[in-house]
Amino acid sequence: MQLKKTITKEVLLLLTINSVIGTGIFFLPAVAAGIAGPASILSWIAVSVIAILISTYFAELVSLFPKSGGVYEYAKNAFGELAGFLTGWISWIVANITIAMLIIGGLEYLSVIIPLTITQKIVIALLFVLGVNVINYRGIDFSVKALLFFALITVSIIWLLITWGAFRVDINNYHPFFVFPKYNLVVAMFLIIETFFGWETTTFLTEETKEPKKVVPKVLVLATIIIALLNLGLVLVSLGVVPWYNFAYSNAPTYQDYVAASKEGMLVDQQAPLYFLVSKITTSKVATIIGLFIFLNIVGAAASWIVSTPRLIFSVARDGLLPRPLGKVHEKYGTPHNAIILQTLLTSMIILSGSYLFLLKVLLPLAIIMYSTVLLTVSYIHFKNKKVDAEYKSPLPRIIPPILVIVLMYLMLKNTSLPVLLTSIAFVLMGIPLYVTAIMGYNKKIIRFFHELLAPLMFLSTKFTIKKSLIEDIVSYMSTQEKIVDFGCGVGVLSLELAKALPTAKIYGLDFSSSELAIAKEMKKASKVRNVEFYKVDVTELGKHETLNKELRKIDGAVSIALLGYLDDPVSFLKDVAKRMKKEGKVYFVEYDYVSQVWDKPWVESDKAIKEMFSKAGFEVKVKREKSLLWKYVHIYGIKK
Repeated sequence: MQLKKTITKEVLLLLTINSVIGTGIFFLPAVAAGIAGPASILSWIAVSVIAILISTYFAELVSLFPKSGGVYEYAKNAFGELAGFLTGWISWIVANITIAMLIIGGLEYLSVIIPLTITQKIVIALLFVLGVNVINYRGIDFSVKALLFFALITVSIIWLLITWGAFRVDINNYHPFFVFPKYNLVVAMFLIIETFFGWETTTFLTEETKEPKKVVPKVLVLATIIIALLNLGLVLVSLGVVPWYNFAYSNAPTYQDYVAASKEGMLVDQQAPLYFLVSKITTSKVATIIGLFIFLNIVGAAASWIVSTPRLIFSVARDGLLPRPLGKVHEKYGTPHNAIILQTLLTSMIILSGSYLFLLKVLLPLAIIMYSTVLLTVSYIHFKNKKVDAEYKSPLPRIIPPILVIVLMYLMLKNTSLPVLLTSIAFVLMGIPLYVTAIMGYNKKIIRFFHELLAPLMFLSTKFTIKKSLIEDIVSYMSTQEKIVDFGCGVGVLSLELAKALPTAKIYGLDFSSSELAIAKEMKKASKVRNVEFYKVDVTELGKHETLNKELRKIDGAVSIALLGYLDDPVSFLKDVAKRMKKEGKVYFVEYDYVSQVWDKPWVESDKAIKEMFSKAGFEVKVKREKSLLWKYVHIYGIKK
C-alpha cells in the first residue's frame, strides 16, 4: 500500500517555509549580534548564498530520486546501503534534536509572556506532541491543514515585524559597523546556518506530493530564497530598531552597561529577542499578542518536523533496515502509523533534554556532516555519469558542491569544541551496529560472515535455540523416511539426531558455512555415526552441483530449522525441493517468529500465508506454534501432494 499523494505546490511551499525557518530567525539574529555586532548582517548574507546553492543540489537529487526517504535515498543510491543508512540515521538524530530545540525555544517565548513552571512546560510540550501526532496518524490531509495554519502565521508575523520595524530604523544603530574582530563573522556564520536547516523535511513528503519530480525541486529553491529575504529583512530591522548590544543582552540597555557586564562576565542573553523587539515598536498588549503568535510560529515548525520525520523512518524500514512493522501503511488513513507512534515516543523523551544553545551546539556538526554527504552525492553522481537525466539541473554540480563541503567543514572544525565534535562522531558511529543488526536478517554476505566467524558460538547456543523436544518432534515425524535432507544443517545437530534415531535411513546435511560443517564432521566422527554425510553447498544453488544434484533426486524427507526466513524467494526453493521428492514425501520445517519482528519475514506471522506458500510449491502442510521467551517456534509439517 502506498502513501496518498495529496500535497500541492502551493501547500508544499508554505510547509517548507514553516519547517525550515524553525527557531533560528527568532533567536539567532540576537546571538549573531552578540558575536559580530552590526557586521553580522554580512554573515547572514554569506549564509543565505550558501543556503540557496545547497537548495539547488537538494532540488536535483529529489528530481532524480523522488522518494520519501530523502537524504537516505540519495546517499544509498550513490554510495551504497551503509552510507544511506548512516545518513538517514544522522538525519533522524538531527530531526529529534531539532524538534527538542523548537519546543524548548517556543516555551521560552511563552514563559516570557505567561510565567510557567518547569512542570507546566513539560505538560504543555507533551500535550502538543501528542496532539500533532494524533492529527498526523489520522492522515496527511489533516496534518497539512494544521501545518498550513502555522505556516500562514509564521509568514504573516515575520512580514508584520519587518514592515512595522522598517519605519522605526535608526541608521545610527549600524555604526560602528565592525565592533569585533573580522573572524567573528565566521563564528556567527556557523551558528546562524541552522536557520536554513530543514530541506530534508520537505523531501520526506515527496511521495505524498503531486508531480514530485517537478514540484518539489522548484519549491525547495523558491522557499530558500523567500526565507533568505525574510531573514535578511528581519535582521536589518532588528539591528536598526534596537542597538545590537541591547538586542543581544537583556542587561545591556546602553553601551556602557554592555562594557561593564562584559568585563565582569555577567552578560545575560535575551530570553526572547523578537518579543523584546516587538515591545520596542508597539504597546505591551500588542507585544503580548505578537509574542503568542511567535510561540505558535515556533511550535508550528516543530509540528512540521513531527509530521515529516516518520516518513524517513517509514522509508528506511520499507527497505528492511529498521524493524519491518515501521514500514507499514495504515489501511484506512494511508499514513505510516507505526513510524508515527515510534516518533511520538522518541519526541516525548527528547523534549526533556538540555537548553536551546546546548542542543544547537550538538546539532550543528551532525547537520553539517549530513549536508556534506548530500553535496558529495551530487558530485559523485555527475562524475560517475556523463549525462544525468534530472528534471532540475543544479549549477556546476561537479565543482561547487565540494567547495561548499570545504566551507562547511571549515566552519564546523573552527567553531566546534573537541568534546562536542567527538559526541557528534559517536552518534554517527552508533548507527553501524544498528545497521549490522538490521541486515543480519537478509544480507547473505553478512549472514555468511557471522556464521563463519561465530561457528563455535553457534554450536554452544544450539541448546538454547533448538529445544530437545523440537528435535524429537522432527525425528518422530520422519521415522518412516529413508532418504532425508537437512537443508541449512549448521553444526549438524538435527542431522546427527536423525542419523542416530534412524540407522537404516540415509541423511544428508547441507550448509554454506565451512566452519560450521567442520564442527558437524567432528561431531560425526566422535559419535561414530555412519549414515550421515555433510556437504558444503548453498541450498538455493543445489542444481549447480552435478554429483550431489543427481544423488538427491529421489528423496522422501526434507527438514530445516530457521532456513526459509533467510531466503529471498522461499517458494522457488520449495519448488526445487518438491521436484526432488517422491509423492507423499514428508517435510518438516521450523521457523522463528521473533517478538521484535526485526528479522522474520511477513509470512512467518500468518498460518494462512505459510500454507499458501507451501501449496504453491506442491505441499499440503499444517502449522503449529510453540511459545518461547523471545520467539515462537513455528512448526510446518506435511506431505508432497
